[in-house]
Amino acid sequence: MPNCCVPFCTNERGKTKGISFHEFPVDEDLKDKWLKAISRDKFVPNSYSDSSLVCSEHFTISDYTPNLKRKVLKRGSVPSKFPNYPAHKVPPVLKPRRSIVRHNLEENTKKHKRSNSPQEEEDFIADTTEYKSTDVQTDEDFDSKFKSLEKENRALKTKNLNHKLARVDQNLRKLSDRAEYLENNEYHTNLESILSEENHSKKTILLHDIIVNYNKKTPRWSEETVKQCVIWQYCSPKGYKYAREYILTLPSTRTLSRFVGDVSLETGVALLIKSRLTAEASSLKKAELLCSLVVDEMSIKQQLQYDNKLDSFFGNVIIS
Repeated sequence: MPNCCVPFCTNERGKTKGISFHEFPVDEDLKDKWLKAISRDKFVPNSYSDSSLVCSEHFTISDYTPNLKRKVLKRGSVPSKFPNYPAHKVPPVLKPRRSIVRHNLEENTKKHKRSNSPQEEEDFIADTTEYKSTDVQTDEDFDSKFKSLEKENRALKTKNLNHKLARVDQNLRKLSDRAEYLENNEYHTNLESILSEENHSKKTILLHDIIVNYNKKTPRWSEETVKQCVIWQYCSPKGYKYAREYILTLPSTRTLSRFVGDVSLETGVALLIKSRLTAEASSLKKAELLCSLVVDEMSIKQQLQYDNKLDSFFGNVIIS
């Protein structure tokens, strides 16, 4: 069931009899007046649902069109009754503007001359005294007050603009001092030379990648940097590991292994090499068949390793 969107109001449609619910007006100015009167923080009325309704308890009798069966609000009506609101949230009641009254004493004097009753004469004297003692607001008074308020408003705007201008000048001075410091700083000059695209030496490329990828979750390394790190890691795995963990931001070993690629190692002579040697030997003469076979040696760690693609284990090969 739709509820009243006014804070501290618990009225629901269908539960309380004699209460009507009204949607927010389409006119933007009138809608702003409703929102300001309701004083609900960060509330945006939804015109496509029944969740943005205001019940009739927040309107006065004069806000409705009389002599109708259904409660219909007059144009320009704004909710003004909030019985459950705290004192600081109740919107102030604007006093109606006092109308300007002008009295024509000459006409009253002529009317008085035509009347001969003593009681009417006393009433005329009292009315005349009251007219003279009442403060009447003229158009000139209103214009003067309006001009004084407009002058104060311009003065306040000028003062605020001066404060903003002073803050902008202060920030500009700070930035200019910082730029001057960086221009005369040797370290900043060296950093600019490293980050410039003109230098393409191995040293500057490595330093450039370290600076750019510092504290990045997904760093991107250049091909030259990965090549240098592969050589470094091959020459000293422990040294590369220590430098990567405690000193520099470097590519991980997984990145280096992806760059190098997988190497399949088999015992004996590979079939591709064997077929190549056979093909070359068939085209040679007997005297040319004499050759020396050079075999490189390598250290092999004794372990079993499972390959998911081939579904087989590698290692511990026994040659009979």
